[in-house]
Amino acid sequence: MNRFDKIVELRRPDSLKWAAADRFFKGEDLLPLWVADMDFEAPEAVREALRRRVDAGLFTYAELPASLFEAVADWLGRRLQWQVGQSDVLFAPGVVTLLKAAVCAYSQPGDSVIIQPPVYGPFADAVTGQGRELVLNPLKIEQGRYGMDLADLESKLRLTGAKLLLLCSPHNPAGRVWSIEELEGLAALCRTYGVTVASDEIHADLILKGAHTPLASLPGMAERAVTFIAPSKTFNLAGLHTSFAIATDETLRAALNDALGHRDPNPLSIAAAEAAYRDGEEWLEACLEYLRGNTAFAAAYLTEKLPQAVVYVPEATYLMWVDLRPLGLSKEEVGRRLVEGRVAVSGGSAFVSEGEGRIRINLATRRALLEDGLGRIVTALGGSEARVEAQANGEEGAGA
Repeated sequence: MNRFDKIVELRRPDSLKWAAADRFFKGEDLLPLWVADMDFEAPEAVREALRRRVDAGLFTYAELPASLFEAVADWLGRRLQWQVGQSDVLFAPGVVTLLKAAVCAYSQPGDSVIIQPPVYGPFADAVTGQGRELVLNPLKIEQGRYGMDLADLESKLRLTGAKLLLLCSPHNPAGRVWSIEELEGLAALCRTYGVTVASDEIHADLILKGAHTPLASLPGMAERAVTFIAPSKTFNLAGLHTSFAIATDETLRAALNDALGHRDPNPLSIAAAEAAYRDGEEWLEACLEYLRGNTAFAAAYLTEKLPQAVVYVPEATYLMWVDLRPLGLSKEEVGRRLVEGRVAVSGGSAFVSEGEGRIRINLATRRALLEDGLGRIVTALGGSEARVEAQANGEEGAGA
């Protein structure tokens, strides 16, 4: 049996994704395909490192060891062919914390900061919550694929004088792996208009198709870009609250470090992150293969059984963006039907703007649960071909 098909206890009282779904969506016994956690056990190397650390019996204040930063730098060199020094790496408890710190470090109250929606909701919160002016440079859809609107971006830079852009690369929820050409176009504008970029690259290890290029690795961008990564999405460790900023420019790094302020590392997080980056590669490769299978399965399933919907097949992440507007249902009707169909997905309105009428489906679960959840979605939204099959399989794993 594939390790990712293993049945594990998911509906734990401390699991946000599983325990809070009914309360959040006001439903009952919902199958959650919303929060961006995987339903897979973390790599054995990580669990063994945690067991050893727990067995040590002491949980005092922790010091960040040099070996952790060495592991991060080695990982970036191996996986992304990006050579950085250990001193270029800063620790933080999460990428959202880093986004907020970047806004404080690289802009002043009242300044304009640009984001590219539809995008992960905390991008907007990081801007407005620090008293900055939010400027939207929406992605555009061409030939069934999301892309950057660089002409609009240049217009916004010229009109607003924005000096900071928050980039999502790979993109959540569109699932895009930005091409070299797109990144070079963005970089050229940033150099021309003197823009700093805080690049959330938390999904950089979850590439399903193509190759990821860190923006900061492009010529002339080391002094203009800081990069945020984490083992959380890569190895399913989100609850351990560990992330890293990569800033090879000393001035950018110092400003971000000052904005982050004091932060206490968790000794268990340290052990898990170092083990993941040192010994988690085989697990990750197997996980990526499984996710590619889930992605292909979900795309084929929805295309066949809910043909009116527009499915954006992700090139990265384990999140699928689906446009339901051709069904002619209101946002409220879609939400009501899905809850009555006992399935929870992320609504498009959570992604700042440009998301109305869409949903985001988490594909990172065992195939049987994914099929169950997709069946519930299709049945709830009127896909007649799926109705009998969903009824036959609908109870499988709902409380697993």
